[in-house]
Amino acid sequence: MQHKHSKNTSAWYVSPKGRDTCPGTRREPFASLGRARDAVRAARENGNTADLRVIFRGGTYRFDTPVAFGLKDSAPAGAATCYEAAAGETPVFSGGIPVTAWEKAPLPPHAPPAAAGRIWRAPIPEGAGDCLTLYDGDRRLARARTPGFIPTDPAPQDRTGCQDELLHYPEGALGDWDLTEAELVIRNACPWSMNILPVKAIDRRNRELRVARPGTYSLTRLAWGADDQPTAWLENVAAGLDRPGVWYVNRREGFIYYWPPSGRPSRRIVIPSGVEMLCIEGQIASDGPVDTPVRGLQFKGITFSHGDRYAFAGKTGLGLQHDWDVYDAATAMVRLRGAEDCVFENCRFRNAGGTGIRLDLHAQDNHVVNCEFNRLGACGIVLAGYGQGLKDVNRNNRIENCLIEQIGELYRHAPAIFIWQSGWNRVVHNHLRDLPYSGIVVSTRGSCFGDELTRESRRTVREPERDYLLGDSPEAMLRVLESRGGGQGTRAESHDSLHIWEIREPLLHARHNTIERNLIESFTRVMFDGNGIYISGTGRGNIVRENWVRDFHSNAVEGIRCDDDQHDTLIESNLVTRFSNNGASGACSGIVSKGVTHIVNNIIAFPAGRMERGMISLELGPVAGSRIERNILYAEDPAHRPFYQDTYYKNGIVPRLRDCRVDRNLYFNSADPQWAEAHLEQERRYGIETRSRNADPCFVDPEADDYRLRPESPAHQMGFVPVRLDLIGRLRQGTC
Repeated sequence: MQHKHSKNTSAWYVSPKGRDTCPGTRREPFASLGRARDAVRAARENGNTADLRVIFRGGTYRFDTPVAFGLKDSAPAGAATCYEAAAGETPVFSGGIPVTAWEKAPLPPHAPPAAAGRIWRAPIPEGAGDCLTLYDGDRRLARARTPGFIPTDPAPQDRTGCQDELLHYPEGALGDWDLTEAELVIRNACPWSMNILPVKAIDRRNRELRVARPGTYSLTRLAWGADDQPTAWLENVAAGLDRPGVWYVNRREGFIYYWPPSGRPSRRIVIPSGVEMLCIEGQIASDGPVDTPVRGLQFKGITFSHGDRYAFAGKTGLGLQHDWDVYDAATAMVRLRGAEDCVFENCRFRNAGGTGIRLDLHAQDNHVVNCEFNRLGACGIVLAGYGQGLKDVNRNNRIENCLIEQIGELYRHAPAIFIWQSGWNRVVHNHLRDLPYSGIVVSTRGSCFGDELTRESRRTVREPERDYLLGDSPEAMLRVLESRGGGQGTRAESHDSLHIWEIREPLLHARHNTIERNLIESFTRVMFDGNGIYISGTGRGNIVRENWVRDFHSNAVEGIRCDDDQHDTLIESNLVTRFSNNGASGACSGIVSKGVTHIVNNIIAFPAGRMERGMISLELGPVAGSRIERNILYAEDPAHRPFYQDTYYKNGIVPRLRDCRVDRNLYFNSADPQWAEAHLEQERRYGIETRSRNADPCFVDPEADDYRLRPESPAHQMGFVPVRLDLIGRLRQGTC
């Protein structure tokens, strides 16, 4: 993407070797981003309406505190202010404060004897933040931790139950250690969620551990999946100083303790000053209808590094779905909060404990292009608008041609791209890989009614606006439904999920997003119940088109999933291939729908392995109005089934394929030539699948991931439109 500058362009220079008392010329550069921002601000205040440039020489720029850009820094209409790397150079904006004055330390109490004579300590440097992460150059160091264990309580039926502050641990799991500054890391009852919670107290007699903040769900063993694997441990304890490369911090004493692998600490060790390094913030009217955004700022070729992990505040009702992130919070190195027409291009976001970049509340027409995200503790990119209500101002943003990999290294449930209450965005030509959980999430899921303010996203709801549209209770919603001519008949029919969604849809602003030509591979490597692309509880018109989702991991995973409270989504011309599971169960599916979804012209290729549901799973009705046409379903195991048609949680309206428009699908199982005949015979009785076939699609070479169709493929005659595999994923830089 090219951004032109006018001929009347002014430029300033910044160098790690410069001084902020200098004039900012090439020969006498500034030393900091903050000083350069002030120079640009002064020029704007003096009437300069041209494009302005700030050029950063290569090297490291330390951020002791976040640098904030406000309304005074906006570019005039038709102009831009660009903060960019000098040609061929790499400026690094680092939130890391050097840790110095290391000395050999006496063995800390409760540290294992093997650590004697190997532990060093240094005073916590002035300006350090919460001290939740530590880095040696580009490598995040591991915090000292205890061995993992499985909580002793069985998973409760009510996974949101009262044990969200209390954990029962098995005998011998925890010693007589000082846990004053320890944190509990736990994959709690629900396998799609994890928490990091500060320890409050321990009762060793009853083997009970109490945390200072409530977890998202009960702090028990997993409700299902990997029951024999440890799901909890403690971090930041001296007892965990049991091997080279680990550290812990004692804030009471004011020291960082570290066992260096090379015998002594390197000179590159830094501790973050905080989570956030750069904030672009306009005038936000949180309770009002109109914000005033900052406009026209661009950052090009900058590397952002060494942000801290954000501290999870507990189950507060301000979490974004399942607390995968937090509403209106500083969880990223870079934050746009009230920003329009801003650009981050050819930037890198790496080696941090939180998210790379987030676009908060009011964020429109911003571009994140040709950027790379790796080795992050949480999400890669977050777009999070206002909660359910009338205010729809997070929209029309573009995430294009980015590489996102090795994220979620601390908060393992973090999606690579998380879009919440944000619509009309384009997410195109990105490459997502090596993910502990899901790839792309588009959601507005959360509680809209009820008095329990700690329920998911409940406190994000804009109450007066919601009440104006819907009334203040589900009963009021039913009255609205009846006034619109729906909901006649039984009360159960009035609670039909589609009708309720239609009433609430004006509040659900994650609509009309286009998720297109992304390559998503090697995901759900740690968590369960993950997805390549996940759409849930959003508004209408989302499009998932020409993506390639492959290399599933876990025993509960879907390629593309429309979950609860989701309708009017188009899933078209995608490839879902190379599933795998780890054997305990096989709750895998290629594409999942829990509502009115259009599944058209997709390829689903399922290799041999366990599969509990279907290659296409219908898991909740109503589904009437859905189109399922021109798909190719290719299996290698006779036990696999083309479709699953049932309420997966055994309640609600049973979805039936016969209620959809279903035809011209092509089925083939390499191990059983007659595989789909029973399915076709059954469904044709209901007048569907009349032109569908059971025949080899004649892929060029599926074993080598070549899913092009040979000329003799019957799919051509059935109207299947070939997918351009060469256009999926990240393109060469500069071609957007």
